Amino acid sequence: MMRTLRDKKTMHVVLWILIFAFVVGFVFIAVGTKFQGLNQNDPNLAAKVGEEKITIDQVNQLYEPALNRLYSR
Repeated sequence: MMRTLRDKKTMHVVLWILIFAFVVGFVFIAVGTKFQGLNQNDPNLAAKVGEEKITIDQVNQLYEPALNRLYSR
């Protein structure tokens, strides 16, 4: 197996596959979030579940008391 990986032609193919995988992953992660439309209209939007929108303030209202309970223990 190591001899196969040392072959220049094989490594060339492997590197091109890795570059392609990186580019495709970047497109799905970085560019794909634009098409979700989460923060296009409302910068205060944290999530959207179905048609229900959850704002950052709503998340903080639930998160802060839970965090305070954990710190008080």
